[in-house]
Parts: sequence; structure tokens; C-alpha cells
Amino acid sequence: MNYIAPVDDPSKHQGRTRAIPYVEGQFVGHVYVPIKIEGALLSMLREVVQSAQATDSGWRSSLDLEDAPATASKVSMHLSLSRPVPLRPHQRDGLRKEVRKAAAQNKQFTASFSQLAILTNDEKTRTFLCAEVGAGHKQFQDLSSSLSSYIASLRQLPYYSQPRFHISIAWILTPPTPPPLSNSGDGQESNHIDEFLRRTATSIGELQQNFSDRLLELGRIDAHSVEVKIGKEVHKWPLASSP
Repeated sequence: MNYIAPVDDPSKHQGRTRAIPYVEGQFVGHVYVPIKIEGALLSMLREVVQSAQATDSGWRSSLDLEDAPATASKVSMHLSLSRPVPLRPHQRDGLRKEVRKAAAQNKQFTASFSQLAILTNDEKTRTFLCAEVGAGHKQFQDLSSSLSSYIASLRQLPYYSQPRFHISIAWILTPPTPPPLSNSGDGQESNHIDEFLRRTATSIGELQQNFSDRLLELGRIDAHSVEVKIGKEVHKWPLASSP
């Protein structure tokens, strides 16, 4: 049987490209805690995104997608516990078992967002506007760390050694590097990206000043379960109940 690899057409995804190239027979796994955002918190985060878009029209909201329009009263976000993990078919069940075990060994908890921040993907092709966790960081880290040994056994990278747990509320593409005016070498692209990140950090710093008090007041979230998405399949397990 012949298989045709999916064609990555950035024009169909607002300019985004695959972080992990397609490999026949390989699935990508992602472990996360589903976070429900609603009410005053959702309204405030939408204001944050609109303010970011007022400074740079390139920002795209992650809160209002096709299945969660701007009129939706609540949205479900993903708070990552792992990087994307490439999996061969025989490895999928092993990851599911590890996630199920982690859920059973960790209790439900309440956390809260403490600040707005920007984070960039490893390829520096996209920058994300995030609401970052303060209280509850240890519990999220315990969940994430419980998966590290298994993920490392697959010769894949565990989550970051100094994780910043967050939800992404908007994203922006890194602008393309302009053509060189002279023989400036590879440093021009690096300088271009660094300058873009500096400008973006400055504008998000202003948003943090404007919205920090409301974020601290409204930013409470509940962690009740953990999910793993492998390809298009999603499996969910509840965290252990508190006594």
C-alpha cells in the first residue's frame, strides 16, 4: 500500500509550519492539563489580546477559534506538561499508561495565573502571549516530572528543566528576515529576531502593567484531570481526589 505524506501548506494555517516534520508511521503525543477559562477571566484575557492586536495586527487569538468563537462564554485551553513527543505505533500505549499512572498519583488542585509573559518556540518562528502560572507551579511540575523518565527512555526530550507553566492566549509569527544589504553573514537573521523579540517584550511588559492587578484577582484555575493527545485521539484521566 502506498502512503502520501501530508503536504505542509502554511497558507492554510495562517503561516504556521510543522514543528516536527511528518514521518510515515509516526504519531506525535502531547500531554497537558485541560483548563476551563470562563466568566470575568475570559473577558479580561480577550481584552489583553485585543490590546496586543492594537499594537501589532500580527497577533492571532488562541481564545477564539473556529470551535470557540468570540461569543463563546467559556473555552478549554491546554496547559502543557510535555513537549510534542514523536511516537512509533508500539510506543503509544506506553505513553498512555504513564499518563494514567501520573493522574492516579497526583491530586486535584487549584492554581492561579500570576503574570503575562511572552515565550518563543524552539525554532523561533512563533512567539506566544501567555498567562503564566504562579501558585500551583509545584503541582504542575510534579505531574510533568513524573513523565520525564519514560519520555527520556524513548530518546526524546522531557519537558524543560526550568518549566514555565502557562496557557497561550495569542501568537504571532516571527517576521521574515529582510534581504541583506551587504555581506553581513548569518548574524543578520539573529539580530533581526532578537530585535523583534525585544520590541515584543516591551509591548507585553506594558500589558502586564495594565492588567496585572486584574489577572491576580481573576486568575484562579482548577486542575481536575490530565489528557494525552496522540495523533487525533485524546485520552483523559481524572487526577486523584483530595481527602
